[in-house]
Amino acid sequence: MTKKYLLIIKNEYYTTHAFYTLEEAKVREKIENNNYGLSTAIIDLKDIEWKR
Repeated sequence: MTKKYLLIIKNEYYTTHAFYTLEEAKVREKIENNNYGLSTAIIDLKDIEWKR
């Protein structure tokens, strides 16, 4: 199974997290927003057209 969602955290001290399901990404996003007040974005990798 490949990871399909990225949670982008807009902060220089935190890294991007990868998740298998949208629900997992949303839970982590809620934690980051509530606990740390960080700005986040979830990206669905299925909708991205990759260039070779």
